[in-house]
Amino acid sequence: MTADEFFSKVEILNNQHFFTTSRYAYTHLYSSGEYENTSYNGPYFVLEGTELKQLQTSHSSNKDYYDYGSIQVIGSNSSGSYETSEGTTKSVIIR
Repeated sequence: MTADEFFSKVEILNNQHFFTTSRYAYTHLYSSGEYENTSYNGPYFVLEGTELKQLQTSHSSNKDYYDYGSIQVIGSNSSGSYETSEGTTKSVIIR
């Protein structure tokens, strides 16, 4: 995925208010640019084209997503401290 494609996907997610949360003062976006196989039981989403869908089951064992990228959205009430966990993090698989 090129940088232009990646930031285009970020813009789609932003326009769909995916990053907006009132629970936390700060939002941190993390992506290594490739599929992240996370294991917590939090909400997982997939963005295909411009369609955002929540997955009904964990994606961690689904090899269909291994060629995709992913973004973790981490909420925090401190600007310098972010912790991924079920209560603070949601993941979106992007293509």
